[in-house]
Order: sequence, then structure tokens, then C-alpha cells
Amino acid sequence: MVGALATLLGSSAIIWLGLLARYRCDTELLRTEPRSLVPWRGTHVAVAFFLYVVLPVMAVVIVQQRFDIPWEEDSFDNNSSAVAWILGGDSLLKFAAAALTITFLRIDLKATLSDLGFRANRIKSDLVCGLIAFAAIAPVVYLIQFVLKTVYNKLVEEEAAHPIETFIRNNPTPSIIFWCFFSVVIVAPFVEEFLF
Repeated sequence: MVGALATLLGSSAIIWLGLLARYRCDTELLRTEPRSLVPWRGTHVAVAFFLYVVLPVMAVVIVQQRFDIPWEEDSFDNNSSAVAWILGGDSLLKFAAAALTITFLRIDLKATLSDLGFRANRIKSDLVCGLIAFAAIAPVVYLIQFVLKTVYNKLVEEEAAHPIETFIRNNPTPSIIFWCFFSVVIVAPFVEEFLF
């Protein structure tokens, strides 16, 4: 753990020094590429909103009715099976929503996959760029999070924790761990990046 932290901090320092050197030489920090704009209209935003927001909310309502769960805030704490269904259903629905949105945009706007940001020839360079950005920014983000969590814990009687983290600690079943990981680490980044 200490070695990984030292590697991350060292990498971050080297990257920031490189960025500073590029800035001082008036060099672009990140090379920009011209792209043609996809002609979005209100209809496209409405369809995406329906697919990404309305369908998952409907899924939660259906699961709550199936498991007879009240709407109170703590009602899911004693029903890990229902939460696994909700996380799994929500994750799969969001992937389906992305596929439907892509299909709709390709048919309605004649948008290419490149227009939508999917370029097979750029996967390697995009991954390298993402790893470099992570190495540069992660220590700063983790430091801010550490400071805020420390201050919060001193001001409030309960310990600061993400609701997913708390839920996994209280319900460490394999299905909960899998669906939480799948939802938070895979689905959320993909869906949010695509949607925005």
C-alpha cells in the first residue's frame, strides 16, 4: 500500500512538472482536435432523459412493489435481496438506455459512432491520456477528500462514509458486492460520460 501511494505521488509530481514546463513554453497542455458537431435538438435531450432517468425510477418502483418495501429511508437496510435487484436492474437498464440512445441518434441524425465519441483507433491513446490524468489529479482529490472527511468527523458525531460503502459493510453478501462494484465502477462512469 505504501509503495503504491509513493508511486502515485511520484508520478503525479513528475506529471505536474511536465505540465508546468509545457505551460511555460506556451505549448498546449492537451492537444485539441476539431470535431463536427452533432445537431442535437430538444427531442434528443427528452428521449435521453426518459431513457436514463424515467426508466430506472420505474424499475425501482416495480422492485419496491414486488418486495413490498415502504418508501422510508431505512427500508432497504433489512432487505439486501431487494437492493441487489435494484442495483442490477438499474445497471442493466442504464446500459440498455445507452444502446437505445445510440441507436436513436444514429437513425434520426445519421450520426456515426465517431460523432458519438467512439473511435477504435484512439482507444490506446485515450487510455494513456486517462491514466496520466488520473495519476496527476488523484492525489489532489484524495487529499481534499481526506481533509473534508477529517473536518466532518470532528464536527458531526457519525463517521463520514459513502452510502454504498456503508451498505456493503452492513450487507457483505456476494450479490451486493458484485452489483455495487458493477454499478459504481463500470456502469456509472460509462453512462455519465456518454450522457454528458
